Amino acid sequence: MHERLEQDLEQLKLKMTYWFQSIVPLKFVSLLAPLALISIGAYVEKHFVGRITTFANVLALNIFFFSFQSIPTWIIWYLNIGIFFAVFGFISYVMKESLPQAYYSLNLPYCSIVSGLVLIYGLTVL
Repeated sequence: MHERLEQDLEQLKLKMTYWFQSIVPLKFVSLLAPLALISIGAYVEKHFVGRITTFANVLALNIFFFSFQSIPTWIIWYLNIGIFFAVFGFISYVMKESLPQAYYSLNLPYCSIVSGLVLIYGLTVL
């Protein structure tokens, strides 16, 4: 009985198709995450970029570029400055401390739209 169940499951696995994999072209898959980031950012970040959003975007960018052998200087500056904003914002959030409006104005380059565009640049140009 157990063997029959295993055989049926194997047959089912062979018949099942992963729809996403069969519908989306492979060269487009790598762009989906940055495009989602840009879309969500355009919809959600209308008035300001939150501290946790900044933290998540900077973390994603640093993880993405971590394995690159050669990174343009402007991206290195962008990533390094972003770490400051991310850590400072995260600590203030955890400690429930408000930040001056200047923080939110200065961290705009780490909004989801810009972060997504930098990811696309990394995927397509570098």
